[in-house]
Amino acid sequence: MPNPSISTKEANLMKVNSRILWTLAILIASLGAPSANAQSGAFRQVRIGITTPGLTFYVDNTPYNQSQVFRWQVGDVHTIRIAKPLAPSSTTTVGGTLPSSIGTRISYSGQYSVVTDGNQPVPLAAIQDLTRMDDPENIYRIQVWSFLASIEFSTSLQYQMRFNTPAVGCAPTAGTEVLPGSCGDVPGFTTIRCSDGNSSLATTGDFWCPAGSTELTTTPAVGYAFKDWSSNPGLPNSSTTGVTGSLRFTLSSPIHIQVNFGPGKLYRINTNPIGLEVIVDRSFVKTGSLPIENQAVCARNQLAPSATPILVGQGGEAPATDFCTVWLVGSTRLLSATELQLDRVGKPHVFDSWSFGGGQNSLFSVSGANLSTNVLTARFLPAASVTFLTQPQTSLWACPLP
Repeated sequence: MPNPSISTKEANLMKVNSRILWTLAILIASLGAPSANAQSGAFRQVRIGITTPGLTFYVDNTPYNQSQVFRWQVGDVHTIRIAKPLAPSSTTTVGGTLPSSIGTRISYSGQYSVVTDGNQPVPLAAIQDLTRMDDPENIYRIQVWSFLASIEFSTSLQYQMRFNTPAVGCAPTAGTEVLPGSCGDVPGFTTIRCSDGNSSLATTGDFWCPAGSTELTTTPAVGYAFKDWSSNPGLPNSSTTGVTGSLRFTLSSPIHIQVNFGPGKLYRINTNPIGLEVIVDRSFVKTGSLPIENQAVCARNQLAPSATPILVGQGGEAPATDFCTVWLVGSTRLLSATELQLDRVGKPHVFDSWSFGGGQNSLFSVSGANLSTNVLTARFLPAASVTFLTQPQTSLWACPLP
């Protein structure tokens, strides 16, 4: 029964107050629940570091050059600064003077990794990149969360490579053709491909790559051809890739490299009928399906790997089935062909001769230094299959049709 001592108005007031108190209790409970970034009073052991010791980074304006473990309170905010990634080319010059010493450096890649307890995802906005374009450093704002374990910045030890590409006399121009600039200024350049995937175009200057597999590929200017490398320390003979002017080696120390070019002669090599295979300096060449690096030789382009643009390639309208190449004047090439081949429709052909009069395996002397393009053709004749019955075995021969 209702309490006679409490009026209806008072009873309603008590119900309202009870609901308010219950709502406040739920709100307080929800606000009191700890979150990943809340000031819970808990502390975390957080490791901040770099993959390669030696590069100075700053944590709250204090410098460090190797990984450190910090005891941070959850919810606190800290600032980390680290130098921006360094350019692969620090100095490039044509005809200038470079410092005498070369060495090593450590560079930040611009990437970092975060480790959390249980591989939980990083909370939204817990790490903010505050770096501006004109800042010499990358600046990160970190708000410590309850399951943060470590942040590591990717750095690498890089070796300095000093390139020198001496000027040399080039082949004379053909007819009335005029090349831009003075003949002999920039005979070519070298493409550097580092183990981290970065690449640079080098003439004369300082370039940097991390340790590991490094590939160099030369591109001669019009009128030139690659001659040889000289380096200190020396590069192993086994480092050549089988392509003239290209090599691959393991970079493990600073190195001086001189890239030598000389007068070059332009050639196109094809077959009759088109698209058959020839052998150039013991390397098989499918004239109907050229590798990308040789397709570029067929066209003439202006490239600017340094302050002085250079012309590369043969120019002209070379058939897509021609193999384009540039050979050093005075060098000797070995030209060969497989004797029996099938053309594009499956008909057999046998080798007959080279257009310069050579046989199936011929030495060819490169001469006549000028910018005209010579065409070398490997001639084949239609063949028929003839079976000879012998005892005790049967042999199959291919002979040219009359």
